[in-house]
Amino acid sequence: MPDVLNEKVPVLGLIALNRDVVIEKDLHALCDPHISLVTTRIPLEQVGAVEYLMGLGDFLPEAARLVSFSSPQVLAFGCTSAVAIIGAARIRELVSSSIGEVPVVDPLTAMAEGLRDLDAAAISVVTPYPTDVSGRVAAWLEEEGFEVLANISIDGDHLSYEDVPGALIETAAERGAAVGAEGLVIACTDLNVIHTIDGMEERLGLPILTSNQALAWSAARQLGVEIPSVGRLMSGAAATS
Repeated sequence: MPDVLNEKVPVLGLIALNRDVVIEKDLHALCDPHISLVTTRIPLEQVGAVEYLMGLGDFLPEAARLVSFSSPQVLAFGCTSAVAIIGAARIRELVSSSIGEVPVVDPLTAMAEGLRDLDAAAISVVTPYPTDVSGRVAAWLEEEGFEVLANISIDGDHLSYEDVPGALIETAAERGAAVGAEGLVIACTDLNVIHTIDGMEERLGLPILTSNQALAWSAARQLGVEIPSVGRLMSGAAATS
């Protein structure tokens, strides 16, 4: 048995939101002990507000510089909705402006890559965001070539997405599956959902991709390491037709 305590493992740098209490828990659960996770945080004044999400770009160069002291081989940006609003290419530009060319992964791009791997072109989207932000996420996926059959904002006014009950997430997922989707995206790094993926996939009969699951999958591929699988995405199983 390898001595994992002394084994040198690749470093994943993470830029997370100050309000997010779920992303690190999920990434540690998926990546330890195969990847070392080093985190810095940027401030989001209000969840679900386009202007504040857009403003996150201002903090990226300095956040990338701070986490670069750990010499990460890959850097992860941990906000799904901000990718749709700022743009994945712009996020990469802002990161590289301070630390040079380090591979950057993000949840939304990772979910798009995963959907393609699973041959899931017609999808449903579930988010805890207000409709204007959820609409940006759906529009981003449509620009990537996916057909969004349903875009479902989970009911409720939650100051912290961590507090969204699992029952509401599963009800929204059922609605998304009912329209004949080939894949289901559950977007937000602060949702407590990763432990329910396998059960929901079995009940609903389609692959489910979540922000933190896809982010870990994408980072592990970039780093060339194997991590425990959660869901069809990480097991490599094909989507149902």
